[in-house]
Amino acid sequence: MKEKTKRILLSVLCVFFISLVLCLQCIASPEYDGFIVKFKDEKSKALAEEYVRKATLSDGNRKSADDDALVGISNKMNLSKTYDEELIEKLEELGLVEYSEPDVLLSLYGYDYSAEPYNSSQWNLSCSNVYSAWDNGVYGNDVIVAVVDSGIITNHPDLQDNILEGFSTVTGDNDVEDKNGHGTAVSGIIAAISNGAGVTGVAHRAKILPLKVTDAGTFGVSGIPALVEFAVSHGASVLNISFGVDYPEKSPNTLPTLKACIDYALDNNMIVVAAAGNNGGSYYAYPASYDGVISVANLKKVSSTSFAPADDSRANDLVTIIAPGQNVITTYLKSYSYYSSKSGTSFASPFVAGIAALAKSVDKNITPAHFIELLKDTANKRYIDPWEDRNDMFGYGIADADALINALISEKTAGGYISPVDKKSDGQINITVKNTSADIKTFTVLVKSVNETTGRIEKTGVYTCMLAPGERTELNIADKFGFYDNVECFLLDSVLRPMYTPVYCK
Repeated sequence: MKEKTKRILLSVLCVFFISLVLCLQCIASPEYDGFIVKFKDEKSKALAEEYVRKATLSDGNRKSADDDALVGISNKMNLSKTYDEELIEKLEELGLVEYSEPDVLLSLYGYDYSAEPYNSSQWNLSCSNVYSAWDNGVYGNDVIVAVVDSGIITNHPDLQDNILEGFSTVTGDNDVEDKNGHGTAVSGIIAAISNGAGVTGVAHRAKILPLKVTDAGTFGVSGIPALVEFAVSHGASVLNISFGVDYPEKSPNTLPTLKACIDYALDNNMIVVAAAGNNGGSYYAYPASYDGVISVANLKKVSSTSFAPADDSRANDLVTIIAPGQNVITTYLKSYSYYSSKSGTSFASPFVAGIAALAKSVDKNITPAHFIELLKDTANKRYIDPWEDRNDMFGYGIADADALINALISEKTAGGYISPVDKKSDGQINITVKNTSADIKTFTVLVKSVNETTGRIEKTGVYTCMLAPGERTELNIADKFGFYDNVECFLLDSVLRPMYTPVYCK
């Protein structure tokens, strides 16, 4: 009897483990739509296109339908898409293909519709000390943040002044109108305007470059290369990605086309921020888990002074940082009165993208690697054990905008800091000066406007202030300069020589 019981238990265990393996294999093989082909070079791509053209003309049985086409999706990366596996095999035989892969379907990470009501306070800004970072006169001035998502409401009252002309791979033109709401919500966390109404974005003087990849919740990898190329060619400094596909184990070389897009952005000095994924657990989301990408987990507010990872936030050893993303109020569809409260790593990621825009406004040349280093070093580690550098739930800690910006200012400046010029709608034109030295007390600021056509100096102004170590002050220069002046500001040393590179503002 005992032997029979053992055999039954062993059989049950075998069935369980086989089912588990099959389940993991199912998760590790996501759905796809056609195939992406990477050619060895431009010549190989051209030869392949010529082969398809001639084959279509000569083969009377060959269809001209979409499933037989070879459609270019990226010229710079030599990528095309096809549904014809036999064609891929033939092109491989001709030695033209570097690799081919399924066009895996990615998903926008969702949000909780039962979140806080519209009039909730923006706890996320105070939690990560964004207000204090703004005290340095840093608002993401004119930094371009690319948002690959479902588009944006271009006439949204809290966004429209900060939106650049984008691009859509859904329609193949600049129609980026958001029918889903996800992209508009993400964009508001980054750059909703500080206009006395609605909400305020982390980098409310930054510009959003909307890159539409879907009208729904899923889309193929093939829609992304052209958008990343567009972001690079249009001067984006930061790239936010609030979507992905999940794998139970690390797959650093999975989805080579998606990885190539990320590498292309990083190679062009773009800071890449991505959602770590929802639904809890420890799965790895891609592109968030690629090298060089900031993987952002989701922080929730427990009380006025305490915080914790959201119940459905992803936790693994590749999480970089955690940021507010649970019950955060942001811009949304007109049918929701333009605002709604959202939850998920989709909305924690743009919070960090906003901090990246603040950093880029202080130092436009900061590298992605150095920004990540500062993000880790300045994170609030109150929930991490003192003997640990990080943990899987919090990464290196809670993102701290003020600590990061002050660390960057200290690195960049010799004795004193001068902010980008802030031109306000009420007519004020302000600059913030901060003493970063223990030895200097008197600071002199030289401001001049330069004719962009002739290069000649048209106006000059000199401003002086006394500051104790660590103290800062705001100077209004509207007495001599106008809103449309092309202004350069120099912080001068004791013998009236510029301390470092001037701050420009057009």
